[in-house]
Amino acid sequence: MTNTFRIIKKSTSSKLSPKSPSSLTYHVGYDDNSKSFHFRITANSGGGFFSNEWIPLSDILDTIATTFPVNPFKAIIFKPLYQSKGSNNHGFLAAALRAEKLFLPVEK
Repeated sequence: MTNTFRIIKKSTSSKLSPKSPSSLTYHVGYDDNSKSFHFRITANSGGGFFSNEWIPLSDILDTIATTFPVNPFKAIIFKPLYQSKGSNNHGFLAAALRAEKLFLPVEK
């Protein structure tokens, strides 16, 4: 069975680094077959390659819960969620999740 995603939101976010002037575009999708939400990055106004793979929200939440259930964490924990091994995927995903208020930055 193939996944059929309905895009329920298209939005932009800043990158994780406050020094970066560029932005990201991302989609939030819903898969009617699996009844699950997914995220993907679709554009980067600055430099850097990325994958536009759909990443299930359940996998994101499981990764956080099993890796760092209480303590702050770095975006690198999302790297294994991607089949593509680009170096920007995990950081760009974290930026989209932060834009959706699914987690907040830690004060340094």
